[in-house]
Order: sequence, then structure tokens, then C-alpha cells
Amino acid sequence: MDVYHNGNFRGGSRGSRLAPVPIQRTFLWEKQEILVPAVYVGPAGAVLDVCARIPVEDMAAFLKKWPRERRLALAAPEDYEQVDADNPGSQDFLVEMSLDGTPLQLASSSSINWYPESVFRMGNEASAPAQEGEWANDPEAEQLMETYGCSRGCCWHFGRLNFNWTGEPVLSPKKLSLDFRAQLSPVTAGYFTTAADTAGQTVKVAHPATGQEYTVTLHECLPIRHDFADMGAPGVLYPEHGCMLSYSVSPEISRDLFDIRDCANGDKPRKKAAPGEHSRSDGATAVFLAGKSPVPQRRMAASSMYFEPVEEIRWRIVFQVRKKPHMEVSFVI
Repeated sequence: MDVYHNGNFRGGSRGSRLAPVPIQRTFLWEKQEILVPAVYVGPAGAVLDVCARIPVEDMAAFLKKWPRERRLALAAPEDYEQVDADNPGSQDFLVEMSLDGTPLQLASSSSINWYPESVFRMGNEASAPAQEGEWANDPEAEQLMETYGCSRGCCWHFGRLNFNWTGEPVLSPKKLSLDFRAQLSPVTAGYFTTAADTAGQTVKVAHPATGQEYTVTLHECLPIRHDFADMGAPGVLYPEHGCMLSYSVSPEISRDLFDIRDCANGDKPRKKAAPGEHSRSDGATAVFLAGKSPVPQRRMAASSMYFEPVEEIRWRIVFQVRKKPHMEVSFVI
């Protein structure tokens, strides 16, 4: 299998071809079995491949909770976040890597999954093998299974991480050091509704992982209107009405780890109607805005956008949570 610097599993832009350095080590990250089959090095940079094993029973439980009909009926943003959180195939992670004590800089990452036929039958909700247009394995996933000799009795999540050298290239490494970091996942921890008399209201909410209680103080929620005439696509109408919420939170928490979001998607842009026709929605993209408070201690949250002014907005309080702690491992090559 050829591996290229700054490439990906699906034949993305290829840089220089890299030389494989076999690792073939397995370890547990909490209860997750991780295989590091190889690292690839060259003057241009390095690539790390990681294989995460997913038991079929875990996928079966997920597909039972979220059958195809329910997945296709998803509407609210929170539902999509919950599906992603429950899906054992959503295993993306970041890795910091050092070779012979020299740290490298992560440039990009990509991932791909492989599933046995039994899982396809669950996911397609049919007894026959997957047909054209249904859920099926990518050829690139099959190639990874063959190259790394992964067991076909379980599911696999493959991650490919591209690194750049920060110093002199290490082309014959003797030691590989890795720091695995789970991606942050959004978790909704509370709800509230704003109207004209929002000022001074407080909302208590507990962090879903630590139990730490936070107090959100609402200062004002003002209607906004944005004109997309000079920036939108020609022939498309965009929703222009929304609300901007000003709030503060105590104790202080990083803005990267705490957010307030509209519970609804808002209205979709639609094509302008020709004479005698009604405008119709086109596409799945909702319009939203972001803002920054002129008062340093205050934060801003923008609602979704709507075609008509809205008097009330139902909001949700979202924490960004890591499902696993960091995991450091080192291998002598």
C-alpha cells in the first residue's frame, strides 16, 4: 500500500511517497482496543495510521437505538449531535507524535470505517447483502483491512494523521511516542426560553461530566435583521430575522468549552419565485450569524435565522466534553 505525505484514504492530493516503518503494537485506551500498524516517513513529513477496533455488539446496540427510519427523521441539531455521540463508529481523535524524542506538527487527518456484512444487514434493515446505493464498505477500507490483517469479525475505524517535521527529518526512527486525545463532543445540559423581559434572569446548569454548577445570567435578547442582498447567491432568498442574546457565565469557563445555541435549525434559503409562482426551499443549509459583545465580561449567542421576526427563542446550553482522558504510549521500534 502506497502512502503519501498530505494524502488521505480516498486518494486526496498526493505529496511525496513515504517509506513504511512497521510498528504492529496493540494497547487499550480505556476499553478501546487500538492497533498502531505502521508509521511512514520521508523528507517531506510523516504519516501515522491508527486502527481502532469496534465490537459488533456495540454497533448492534447503536443501530437498535437509532434504526434507519429514526435516523432519516432527524430534524433538530441536538438530535444529530446525539446520534454522533452514540455512534461507536464516530471515533475521530487527535494524536501528538514524536520520533526519537523529536516532536512533529500535525497538519491534517482523515478517517474511514469498515463493517462486516452482519452490520450492513442491520444498517440497511434488509436480509440481503447491501445493494447499490445502500451502506457498503469503501474499496480503500478493504485495502486497509488486507494490508494490516485486521480481524473481519468486528468493525474498524481507521485514522490517518499527516505530520510535518519541526526539525531535521527522522528517517530511521528507533522510538515512537504518541499522545492520544479524544475530540471534544457537544453535550446539551439545559434549556431556557427568552422573550422581551429577559434581562436579569439566571439559569443554573451542571456540567455533564464534572457536576460543577454554572450560573448563566441573561442580560438582553434583541431582535436583529441582516440584509443578504449584496452577499447571497443570485436568485436566492435568505432568512433575515433572528435574535442576539447577551449573557455572562459564572464561574468562568473557556469559550471553546461552553456555548449557547438555538434549539431550532431556522428557515432554509429558498429560490426566488418567478412571476405567478411561490418561492420554495432549496437545499439543507440554514443561515446563522455569530457576534461578539462590546462588554468584555459578556458573551453573545446568535439565534438561527428566520423569514419572519421571532418573539421567543428556545435555547440550549452546550458543553464541549471529552469522552476519554489523554493516553500516552511509547514503543521501541
